[in-house]
Amino acid sequence: MKNKIKRFAKGDFHIPQPEIIFPETHITMRVGEGEKYEGSFSLQNEGEGTIRGLVYPSSYRVQCVEQGFDGNPVNIYYTYDGRGLVPGHVEHGKFTIVCNGGEYDIAFTAIIEKPFVMTRYGKVQSLEDFKKLTYRDAAEAVKLFRSRDFFEILKYEDTRIKALYNNMRKWELDQHALEEFLVGCKQKEKIFLTLEEESRAFISLVEDRKETFTVKKNTWGYLEIDVRTEGDFLSVEHRHLTTDEFIGNAYRLEYGISMDKLHRGSNFGRIILETPYETLSYEVVVEKDICRDEEHRANEKEFNGILKDYLKYEGPTDPTVTGSFGNVFTYKGFKLNVFMTYSFGNVVRLDPVFNYKYSDLTAMPREFKNRWTVSGDEAKTNIPVIISDPQYQANTSLYLAYNAYNYSTERIAKGDFIRMKEISLMYEFPKSWIAPAKISNLSLKLQATNLFLIYADKKLNGQDPEFVNTGGVASPVPRQFTLTLRLGL
Repeated sequence: MKNKIKRFAKGDFHIPQPEIIFPETHITMRVGEGEKYEGSFSLQNEGEGTIRGLVYPSSYRVQCVEQGFDGNPVNIYYTYDGRGLVPGHVEHGKFTIVCNGGEYDIAFTAIIEKPFVMTRYGKVQSLEDFKKLTYRDAAEAVKLFRSRDFFEILKYEDTRIKALYNNMRKWELDQHALEEFLVGCKQKEKIFLTLEEESRAFISLVEDRKETFTVKKNTWGYLEIDVRTEGDFLSVEHRHLTTDEFIGNAYRLEYGISMDKLHRGSNFGRIILETPYETLSYEVVVEKDICRDEEHRANEKEFNGILKDYLKYEGPTDPTVTGSFGNVFTYKGFKLNVFMTYSFGNVVRLDPVFNYKYSDLTAMPREFKNRWTVSGDEAKTNIPVIISDPQYQANTSLYLAYNAYNYSTERIAKGDFIRMKEISLMYEFPKSWIAPAKISNLSLKLQATNLFLIYADKKLNGQDPEFVNTGGVASPVPRQFTLTLRLGL
């Protein structure tokens, strides 16, 4: 005040205008259903003096604690009444500030959110959020699944899902129930198991033996597995497993063979894995004190000789001839470049996709369209049939036939190919066109790479012989298109 009086005494009546800044220029309010949101924003003068004025919200749902203000800095406290609004409602508005520094607007957006439950990983307000929580921390998800708060998440879900959960609350809400709920809501697929190998044979054992085989699962989640054995000589350490014990997607199941429980000759046993969805069997054969006479050995030698005669050499896996050729065509300002590569002399083995059973995750190749389906088809196709589960249970050795087909000469294709590797078209603009713009050179180029195979064996059915996977060939490399503009100043 003394400084003002001194300025007025000297004839200086200029009053400096505040230089107002706002730390935030847009406010987002996330309001829970039926709740009242509380928030604030601030403004301050970078120069000297206080800020005096009034604030006016554009929405009647917004109420300021104090409409007038005087200070530096200034904090404006407000509330937003979300009662009566449904989730998904969005309101845009503004706060208008009229003060001694001028008039300003601060925009706001109010979003009404669904009901949610707060966990240590953040908000859960939908089945999608709940699925992510289950994947991240199953124990936390089970805790929420058992609580009454879970009804808040289901408030806006389909009535069928609510009915499923209400019915499940009559039983124990454990981790298995959680898995069934997510599968029933189509939030995840069922867990199915596969065996890396389905049988094992042992000859001339002299002492007790510990062995393992690998069990794999197709997806994440929780599954209980009961393990039992058939055959007195077999034993397993754990008769009850869960997928929590898997490392990644695999589990090494250990089993033992007891010599004192083997009888002379061939001993047959099975390790059986049972889940709520399927039953898998791992067969074990152990031979004890089997004497093979010289005649039997001679027969084996003869059989091995016959087997060798049936092996057929198809060719090398590496190409014997490779190369490329190309040319450049020019006409006035246009330049066309064509480049091709080729490879000949090798063979590739097609992917061993045929099996005695398939899951929903199996990617079927085109050959399945021509498979054997009815009697008489053998005259026009050599693609094997898809057998039913009862057929396989009646003869569990059928998987050997599919394995033999996968590694027969029918699954060999030529690796020869001619590839259109690259085509590019460039146009260089005449200097007389671009000189007025003070541009020294200007060109436009369209380039396409890995366009197509000009030639490849029809048995590949679209697979790319140049890129080999373990056990087969890979899918074609993707096409690439590039547009280039070159500008020189």
